Amino acid sequence: MTTAAHNTEASVSQATQSTANQGASASQSINKTMAQIIAQGGGDQGQLRRATGFRLLEQCLELSPLLVVFSWLASVAGVAHPAAHWLDWQSPWQVLALLAGCFALQAAFAWLGLKLGFLSAFAMMGRYRRQLLQHIHQLPLGTIQAYRTGTLTDMVGEDIQVIEGVFTHHVIDLRVTIIMPILLLLVMAWIDPWLALACAIFLPLAFASMNGARQLLVRASQKRYQMLRDTSGMLIEYMQGLFTLRLFNRSEDWCDKLHQQFNALTQACWRVERWGAGPVLLFRLLLDLSLVTLVAVSAWRLQQAALSPWQALLALLIALRVVAYFSEFIGHISVMRALLQAQQKQQQLLEQPSLPQGKDLPIAFADASLSMTQLNFRYRADEPWALRDICLNVPAAKVTAIVGPSGSGKSTLLHLFARFYLSQEGEIALGGINYDACSTEQLMSQMSMVFQEVQLFSGSVLENVRIGRPSATEQEVLQACQDADCHQFIEALPQGYHTLLGEGGGALRW
Repeated sequence: MTTAAHNTEASVSQATQSTANQGASASQSINKTMAQIIAQGGGDQGQLRRATGFRLLEQCLELSPLLVVFSWLASVAGVAHPAAHWLDWQSPWQVLALLAGCFALQAAFAWLGLKLGFLSAFAMMGRYRRQLLQHIHQLPLGTIQAYRTGTLTDMVGEDIQVIEGVFTHHVIDLRVTIIMPILLLLVMAWIDPWLALACAIFLPLAFASMNGARQLLVRASQKRYQMLRDTSGMLIEYMQGLFTLRLFNRSEDWCDKLHQQFNALTQACWRVERWGAGPVLLFRLLLDLSLVTLVAVSAWRLQQAALSPWQALLALLIALRVVAYFSEFIGHISVMRALLQAQQKQQQLLEQPSLPQGKDLPIAFADASLSMTQLNFRYRADEPWALRDICLNVPAAKVTAIVGPSGSGKSTLLHLFARFYLSQEGEIALGGINYDACSTEQLMSQMSMVFQEVQLFSGSVLENVRIGRPSATEQEVLQACQDADCHQFIEALPQGYHTLLGEGGGALRW
């Protein structure tokens, strides 16, 4: 082989390596996320690898009918080719038998790959679902209440379906679309290194364009994802409070808020499409440009008599498959972005500390007394302590009243007794037995609670007080709160009467 050919092969190797690196960079976080899901779901990596292997064999055999027909045409035309001595190409029955064998093997490998892939994915997602629901079951109720109803519903419903759909229909195909183009480019380099270089020369630039817009697309997608969750929560809040809103003739005002939210969501969706569709179009344009370059280089090599027409035709067929695989790869990457967002939300939920369950053994409580010892609690690490150095004994068989102004921590204290939250420091005991030694079922079997159902909307304190009379002046609102003995508590809030309460008062800590 000449020095020029050696240099060309080196260039092909570099271009192929650069393409592989770009693809690896694009899918690095995806691979990490998939490995995380597989570990959490107890997936069988060996079964997934076997499924991928069968699909690779199927894709390799997908080219075999074209190669058989190509060899048959070359033999009929009297052109020498590597498979000339494999069989009697002049016999149509032998050619048909070979084609039938190729199709049969392709169907068998496809069936084995799909079967193993589906069985592995469904079994893994079943375990993943059970683990997630078990974790939610063991979370403190206060942690669950911190999520919007629509957000939590989407996380255990729609997001799980997204993850399952990716593992059943895209994960193995993604691996195939990464491996097969590289193998085909190596085959093309064996036919003629210059053609392989022409086919691969624009691929690094194509992947670089995708990677360049990735961070912008991720930020836009995250913002749209959050707005979708907020919109879902607002819709549920509106439906739950519809009776109250209609009673005070405020439903139209809430419809206006929903329309504004929908408009903002539309703009967020447009930003995602701008950063998502633009790079994809550029990627496909560069792929098409690589085909044009391949045709031009083929013509140049034919003029030099360094390439036969049959080799040029075969290289073109392979190049079309390379472009098709990379186009499929981009489609899979777009779906994988939804996987990243869904798993990110799932992981945040899975990282929430669950309730200590103790040992599942019979416990004999001495009595129904409750006690707190050196207890410290705050809702979030960046918030001040809601309760500090609390020591309290509540005797059994007696009525104990906890009295204090609004915001002093009465409800927080009761929520801790009911184990709706976990304290950061100190201990709580029932009948002399530490809560951590008891399961949730054992504690709940010893307790009863009467809740105060309060309907609060995600506006300000002022807007919530005015809901009965929207025309009330701010002075009238202040007077009403003073008469209800809650004025001082409201004034102590970060923005006073203009403090936003969140859905159901979620941003307000009692």
